[in-house]
Amino acid sequence: MNLTVIVVAFLGSAFAGLTLGLLGGGIGLVLVPLIIWLLNVANVPPHLIMHLAVGTTVAITFVVGMLASYQHHSTSKVNWSIVKRMSWGLILGSAIGAMVAKYLPSNILMLTFAIVTFLLALQIWRSSNKKNTTLLVSSNLKKYSLIIGSFIIGFLGSVLGANPFCVPLLKKMNYEILEAIATTVVIGTIMAIVVVILFIILGWSEKGLPAYTTGYIVWPLFLPVLIVSCLFVPIGVKLAGLFSQTTLNRLYVGLLIGVALKMIYASGYLY
Repeated sequence: MNLTVIVVAFLGSAFAGLTLGLLGGGIGLVLVPLIIWLLNVANVPPHLIMHLAVGTTVAITFVVGMLASYQHHSTSKVNWSIVKRMSWGLILGSAIGAMVAKYLPSNILMLTFAIVTFLLALQIWRSSNKKNTTLLVSSNLKKYSLIIGSFIIGFLGSVLGANPFCVPLLKKMNYEILEAIATTVVIGTIMAIVVVILFIILGWSEKGLPAYTTGYIVWPLFLPVLIVSCLFVPIGVKLAGLFSQTTLNRLYVGLLIGVALKMIYASGYLY
């Protein structure tokens, strides 16, 4: 492994940690393109790259999510009632999403990732440029909205993570932002463990996998990326205090658009 690869891997992992601390999510949006690049450098067969990138990223997200969930629980911000209502929908949606991802060609999965990411950027940009609105709904409607929403979040979030989908939903339903973020961290961790288990099972008999992998998880990438990312999360948290919410939203939108363009290019549909 040459010096350039080591430097890029370190900087990318550090940026992922900063992003999580600064924006409260989005670590997968940084790590998936980074791991795709690293796997390309390692000459991994193209049809395996996206699946390995997603599997390894979700495994990292699970560990980081466990640590973050504990911290949020200690502040009593997690709404466990929401977690209980959404759990089964999340598990079912995540399972179906992971199985669909398994059978999609790598380039189609990349393009889908890019399109959804771009749509998220558009939605965040629109919401940051208009007054916040909330949905005034009854407790019964809230209950069923959470159940239905949990399945959709689980399905889409199996590749992109829960944060971009779950936080806006809870904010619209008039939950406080800190409560929404803390609860989403726990929800994302539940999703991650389901997807990790399935990506291990679905990739177990895959031919042509790199050395030291378990299913679609590449351990030589998992450990160093995890360690560096975790080291930079606290720095991101401190930086977050220096920016307004509007600025943070714009930074997040810029990140999403950059990732979307990169993934479209990586999918091969532009050439």
